[in-house]
Amino acid sequence: MKSTLLLFSFLFAGSAFADVNVEIENANYKCQKKSDSLFHCNEGNKRILVMKNVMGYMAVQKEGDGFPAMKWISKVTEGDKVLFEIPKMNLTGITSFKAPESTSGRLVTANALMNNLKGLDDDLARQFLDESQKFIQKEMSAKPRLKILADDKNLDCVRGEDRALTAEEIKSEKEYNIKIQCNFYACRGEKGERILGYIPSSEGFASPYFLNLKGIQTELRYDGMKVLEPGKESAPPLYDIPKFDRSGYTGAGALDENLFIPSKFENNKTSFNYFTNPMTSPMRQEVEKLCTGDNEVSKLIAEERKTADAFQEGLINAELGHYLTLVNGQVVSVFVDAAKSKDLGCRYDGMILSKDAQKHIAYLQKAKPKPIEKLITEEEVQDLFQKAKNMSDIPFGYKYDGCYARAHVMARRFEAMGIPVEKVWIKGSLYVPGTDVQWNYHVAPVINVKTKNGEIKKYVIDPSLNEKAVTVDGWVESMGKKVKGGVMQTPYPFPVNAANFQRTAVAFSSSDIYVPDNDEVRSEEQNMAMAVQTMKEYTEALKEKKSNQNEYENENQHVRPDAI
Repeated sequence: MKSTLLLFSFLFAGSAFADVNVEIENANYKCQKKSDSLFHCNEGNKRILVMKNVMGYMAVQKEGDGFPAMKWISKVTEGDKVLFEIPKMNLTGITSFKAPESTSGRLVTANALMNNLKGLDDDLARQFLDESQKFIQKEMSAKPRLKILADDKNLDCVRGEDRALTAEEIKSEKEYNIKIQCNFYACRGEKGERILGYIPSSEGFASPYFLNLKGIQTELRYDGMKVLEPGKESAPPLYDIPKFDRSGYTGAGALDENLFIPSKFENNKTSFNYFTNPMTSPMRQEVEKLCTGDNEVSKLIAEERKTADAFQEGLINAELGHYLTLVNGQVVSVFVDAAKSKDLGCRYDGMILSKDAQKHIAYLQKAKPKPIEKLITEEEVQDLFQKAKNMSDIPFGYKYDGCYARAHVMARRFEAMGIPVEKVWIKGSLYVPGTDVQWNYHVAPVINVKTKNGEIKKYVIDPSLNEKAVTVDGWVESMGKKVKGGVMQTPYPFPVNAANFQRTAVAFSSSDIYVPDNDEVRSEEQNMAMAVQTMKEYTEALKEKKSNQNEYENENQHVRPDAI
């Protein structure tokens, strides 16, 4: 009897660590189950750690003395039970791309391992973590000199001087295994070119590039290059970035990116896009701040800033055309270079319509403001503003979203009072004063007013932004014009890329237009139902936010000020 119990105990204990089968990149491995979420696989000179995560399962494989690598898992089975499986896909005609081996690629892997394996009570995981940590500490160290090889260029580069880090930055370095330093290099070519190189210590959100500084003829290169450490030419390069094949590439969607390049920069499109992209400037300025000193890098950065200003000036002074076309079945409005817009379609109401967009004339006519039939006084428009502000079911305090619904509900209520209403739309770099909120676009009801001196002015009613009804100019100014170009009034629909051209676009429409999710055949009843539902959802969100704030204040009201 005792021997039978021992046998059952042995079988039961053995089942807790039963083998599982794992399929990794079309190869099958029999793995020992250390726990429900952790397996070890050993085959030949391969050691593999398999662990469960939120995405399913991941594997880390080390082969011989090689560096640990993350691998794709396609299937995990335990006996007849499938624990995880990725559906088979038809990859006929699809060629896989394998990035060349590089130190930066290994750093990405090492940091990923640090994040995924940290805290695991497992010897193999600790071994991989230790190896990753040592590699990061070794390779993230500052590299005073580098070489860049790119086609006909052989560049010798010297790194700039680091500024002193703040206590917070030093803390971030330790916490995230990163190196915060000046990553700009002064490079000299065999022909004496003056080149500014940006070479981050590891590949992540940023990639290396270099600028051959020649004013608005500056050459930008971000592919087709290798970055090496002098004296270590036989080792994997720090970066190895293949040349991107641009044949047949016309940009995103159905729009040819060439339309957005002013003719003046036709022969320098890559640099133009880099220096005029709204996201590039703040990112560039942040990394430039890490460099200091009176040296060649600082001089090249100063020259680069002048070059950026020259490109921006060319963008601001560019002549633009307003082009309407269809993308994925939706009417899209964009600014394009005026010279290139002439042959894109026919003219209508100050816009150029593609052949597909011409089929939507009825919608464009519906969008046009109706003739002015009635004017109200300055006193009446301020009274109307107060009535709007007192509409308790409209959450004006919820500034993150919902302007389209607020504007539609207010417009219909004003019209029910016998007051004609239009809508005013604004697109650009919009900042809500007193908050950290930025708007992609904004819309509000607008009323035609006869002033005391007999002028007819448009007043905007927008309690989410202002304390009284204001003119359109005042409304635009209250959002902060954060672009160097001017304010342009355009027909509706407004150009969606106004900020890219350093413009603020303002457009007027009838009150019938309802965006987002614009549907040309949707009824007014459906639009109004959507608007009301949005108001209910954001009213509840505002109440919840206020409730949480009150709860926090109640919890902390008895805390002594000197204890905070």
